[in-house]
Amino acid sequence: MRQLNTGLSLIYAAAILCVLPSATVLAGCGGPSSDTDPLDMLLDDTVIVFAYDIEAVSAGEAGDAIEEKIADYWDSPLGAMGILVSEAESLTVGRRMHDGYTMVKGEFDFEFIRDDLDDNGYYSDDYRGYEVWTGGSLRDASTVALIEEDGLVLAGSDDAVQDILRNLARDLSARDGAMRETLRTMDTAGKGWVVLGLSECGDDLRGCEAVGFSIAPAKRYELRVTEVVLFHDERTAESQMDEIEARAEDDDSGIMLEELTLEDETVIVVGSIDEDEFAEQVTMERGLLSW
Repeated sequence: MRQLNTGLSLIYAAAILCVLPSATVLAGCGGPSSDTDPLDMLLDDTVIVFAYDIEAVSAGEAGDAIEEKIADYWDSPLGAMGILVSEAESLTVGRRMHDGYTMVKGEFDFEFIRDDLDDNGYYSDDYRGYEVWTGGSLRDASTVALIEEDGLVLAGSDDAVQDILRNLARDLSARDGAMRETLRTMDTAGKGWVVLGLSECGDDLRGCEAVGFSIAPAKRYELRVTEVVLFHDERTAESQMDEIEARAEDDDSGIMLEELTLEDETVIVVGSIDEDEFAEQVTMERGLLSW
């Protein structure tokens, strides 16, 4: 089998990380879990988003090595607020060109989080009817919003948190805004222990609008990587299939190409990789996987 090229995919994602400033790496949540989807809360100018299914990671779907990498990165910032990574349900990290934000869902001791915020110098305030904590000392989380009824805490820059809360107050969904194409690729990529979306394709592929990925367990000790590339129209997508296949033939990532298909305006590429080999290649760059 041919190897699946990641030049457009995760290597491109890593390139984005190099030009973005440090984003949020702190969040927690309180209260019972709900059906609220953090992806609906993404801001229109989000460049890259990683949605981690922490329950799946904790259940071993990513493999022991990846679980350890994620825990090693997130235990310290979350622990500063009394939260263990293994106690979270999901963790969503969004990056804009100038700042970032993080959302964590799960069942935590909400009062304990308040106490920790207070201990770290935050003070309670109100914005658009939501409880926010500002002015504290936790790294890269100048504002923290506590949305107790949804089991969700949002942390990030003042601007990012306020923009999200403003959209929530207006009942606006990211699926109806500029992120709809990116979310479409993520939905098409399917469920995984991590799902990634890129809202910019660069100049590599003509007519490309957004790219999505999912990484999920496949066979024993093997991961399935699904890449979805969305184009302006079906004709453009079909015209770029040869280029995408050529990339797959010139790659040394270790991902083996299994399937390449055209579905309407999207090209879907499916590959597999040994989970230990994958873990050896990836690093955590400010909370996001890259290789």
